[in-house]
Amino acid sequence: HTDPAFLAEWRRTQEKDRKAFSSYGVQENSLIYYTNFNDLSQMIMRRWEIFTDVFGRKRNAKGEIDKRMTAVTRVRNPLAHSRIVPENELIRAENCCKEILNQFASA
Repeated sequence: HTDPAFLAEWRRTQEKDRKAFSSYGVQENSLIYYTNFNDLSQMIMRRWEIFTDVFGRKRNAKGEIDKRMTAVTRVRNPLAHSRIVPENELIRAENCCKEILNQFASA
C-alpha cells in the first residue's frame, strides 16, 4: 500500500546501487533500505490506522507523533550533510527519537 512515487524513487536508487556495485557481488538491499525518515513519517501519517496499536488511540496521538517526527526530520538533512545544527534542536530531536522508540518497545 505504498505510494507509487515513493516506490519509483526507491527503485531508481536501488538500481543505481545495483549498477555501481554489481562487480562486487554484494547482496541487493531490500527497498526499505532506500527509504528516508521523511518517507516513513509520511507513510505513517497517511496510514495512521495501521499504527494506532504502536502509537496509541488517544485523540491527540497522531498530532504528537507528527510533531516528534517533524522535529527529527528538521535536523536530519542538515546533520547528514555536515551542516551546523543548533544544540537545542539536536537535543530535541534526540529526545523525540527516544520517545518514538520507547513507543515501539512498549507496543
